[in-house]
Amino acid sequence: MDAAEMVACELLENAIKYGEEVPAARAIRFTLSMTEDRIELVTTNGCTDRGSVNRLLCRIESLRSAPDKTELYIEQLHELLASPRDGANVGIYRIAMEGGFALDATYADETVTVTATRRIHDRVDI
Repeated sequence: MDAAEMVACELLENAIKYGEEVPAARAIRFTLSMTEDRIELVTTNGCTDRGSVNRLLCRIESLRSAPDKTELYIEQLHELLASPRDGANVGIYRIAMEGGFALDATYADETVTVTATRRIHDRVDI
């Protein structure tokens, strides 16, 4: 529950910070869906800044192919400490590393869709 809450906040924060109204996405959309074994959170927002979108897609691809997501997260934190700035992009790494969610993103018609998915572990009562 805590991980899903953090992921929702990170995804929505990014959609608000980087999103803009475009014909195909006049407003930010957020969906959360669950099955017995999986949770999925999705944000969709407009964005005409192709450079920003490419950076997002590259970060997600690097996380997807990384054998050690923790290393990428720590590198991003070191970069932030060395050069504090707005838009440090730590959130995407938090989603993967702290939240344990797999990320995917698409871009079409000036619209970014980011999907975070995680398997729900069986609950054990002691």
